[in-house]
Amino acid sequence: AMNDEYLNHEATRQVLNRSLGQLSPATLAGLRAARERALARHAPEKQGAAWLLSRRRAALAATLLVTLSLFGGMAYYWQQANDNTDVDMAILTDVTPVNAYNN
Repeated sequence: AMNDEYLNHEATRQVLNRSLGQLSPATLAGLRAARERALARHAPEKQGAAWLLSRRRAALAATLLVTLSLFGGMAYYWQQANDNTDVDMAILTDVTPVNAYNN
């Protein structure tokens, strides 16, 4: 668990820089190669691919939203087109004209 002490970033940097002199050339070369590999994974062309992927997800989300909206609109229209509330109320109050039963 972390305690309430904060890291002093400048002091940490100085300690790490001083300790570089104690590392072997092979270790330094390995650290440099690892850093270069990490930077290569986050190169701009990789970020472009991530941006493209996020655009695909946004396009998919927009397509789903439009599709759901269309289905919602169709369901609302169907409900309104098949609304027989007036006929039902007339039947219940027994003031229904005879031709209402022929629908």
